[in-house]
Amino acid sequence: MSIASPETLKGLMATYFNEVKGTDRIVSSSYKRILNKTLKMFAVDYPEYECLDNQKKILCTTYPTKIPLPHTAPRRDQSSLEDLYELYANSSNTRARTRFVVPVMSYKDKMICRSGSVLCCQPTENVKKDSALLKKLKISTVSNFMVYDRSNPSSKILVGLSEKEPEIKHYYSDVKLEKLPIRAVPNLKCFASYNYDFTHYMYKQLETIGFLKPKIDLSQHLVAPNNDQNAPKHINFMKLIELYFERMIQILKDPNETGLLIHCLSGWDRTPLFISMIRLSLWADGLLHSHFSAKEMAYFLVSYDWYLFYHRLRRRLQEKAELIHFVVYMMQFLTDSKFSLNNTPQRVRKLKFEQLYNEFLPGYSSILPLVKINDPPHFKIEC
Repeated sequence: MSIASPETLKGLMATYFNEVKGTDRIVSSSYKRILNKTLKMFAVDYPEYECLDNQKKILCTTYPTKIPLPHTAPRRDQSSLEDLYELYANSSNTRARTRFVVPVMSYKDKMICRSGSVLCCQPTENVKKDSALLKKLKISTVSNFMVYDRSNPSSKILVGLSEKEPEIKHYYSDVKLEKLPIRAVPNLKCFASYNYDFTHYMYKQLETIGFLKPKIDLSQHLVAPNNDQNAPKHINFMKLIELYFERMIQILKDPNETGLLIHCLSGWDRTPLFISMIRLSLWADGLLHSHFSAKEMAYFLVSYDWYLFYHRLRRRLQEKAELIHFVVYMMQFLTDSKFSLNNTPQRVRKLKFEQLYNEFLPGYSSILPLVKINDPPHFKIEC
């Protein structure tokens, strides 16, 4: 029997949109029902998974009350579950909003993890404990999507430039930090107004990321608006996403890489955006969640990567920033073999992403009238 159905996806979106704020959400029957269903789905790929208890002894209020660990993560045969709990707990004190490093999927024994960023001005002991967790998870590269706005350095949770700040650089010397800065929420507020066709939308905030010296050379993709060579240059937004995604796929392909950590600032907007893209790409390649139908994949994507690990859906939709929708939309442009980890034919990836979108859209669209957003159109892919 299918785990998901149109009703459950629609119900998930309704629950998600109407969820109560704060810790009250975790005691609701709907939350528990969604969590239990998601854990059953997680077990399809990781039947030997273990859970960190995030309820009796809370590590992070915006993480699931039960945090499943893929079976390739450090397990009881290497460390007691209590020792692992302490390892994760120590990391939480170092990260923005206590959103510590946690593995959410794996590929060829490489852990793919998510978190918030390292807080600035951390005691040395906290940083040492956080770096110990990264070593335990064998993280070799960190993809950092933060954009540090020097004109507004007043946020209380503002981190410097994360793991490579001078005062903490020594403790992360074994980890490569790749800066892939991008502003997602401000740009995706325009998604609906462009009639859900972002193919020509230009990213105009390059001045806020240029000084960070991104890992990827963007120069050949820059465009002068109206051919005015003296004006600040722009880059196609989807091209920027594509370049960043391709870089992460390259990391996963590299036999010398042992693990990948993805984070932005708080870890609940840009982080799940790229985490979801990797998950969907692995699914299309048949390398993860291969037994999931498109219907089941749509449910798991929303429940696990966004709902349980927290994303302020209602607030973002009220701002017209449709991040989850954009992820599913974007995948139709990531079908080329360079985005595949096993050279899956382009037509196969296209078909799976079309099926996913068509299963996702009805449940997602059901909540859009609540924020006065018109239903997005179905797209057609020529296979």
